[in-house]
Amino acid sequence: SDSIALCWGAWRVSHPSALYVTDDFTVTHNSALGATIALNAAKAGIGTIEINSEMTTAQMMRRHLTDLCYDRHGPAAPVYKDIRRRQISPAQRRMLEDAGAEGSAMPLAMVKRTGLTLSSARSLIRRQRAAWAQKGITLGLVTIDHVGLLAADGGGRDRYSDQTAIAIGSKQLADDLGIGWHLEGTALRSVVVD
Repeated sequence: SDSIALCWGAWRVSHPSALYVTDDFTVTHNSALGATIALNAAKAGIGTIEINSEMTTAQMMRRHLTDLCYDRHGPAAPVYKDIRRRQISPAQRRMLEDAGAEGSAMPLAMVKRTGLTLSSARSLIRRQRAAWAQKGITLGLVTIDHVGLLAADGGGRDRYSDQTAIAIGSKQLADDLGIGWHLEGTALRSVVVD
């Protein structure tokens, strides 16, 4: 990649092949950053797989619907906690239905997996890539939240060795597939491999 973008504050992916350096964010913001990257890539028509070890697909979907609604309607849009609590107005329900229609047309696969190893992630990604290829969709990005919950294949001597093996294996897989790769975690901070 010839492009590097330093990001602070509001996150917007301006170019899918850029390297985004996002150090010094509060750890709790990594999930929001990963979700924003995934949603913006899918909005741009880039096939995106969002793997989450903590949030369910319903939670990921509600967060994306909130972002889509806010993009269209600003402060009048429902917020995540109101969607979760089912405390939305009829107008906000219509906003969510419109956002749902927009979101369902995007090439975004959301997956919740715990106990995921790099080899099982590789299999999941290749299956989704093949399914999309039949529909003419090109896989371009994989995000994983939270890399600390991934297990190394075969296990290492310690967590540091495991995380190193996961980072190296992820880079190799991204290179093999020709895709962008976003890993989130406290040990790695937030790293996009392209």
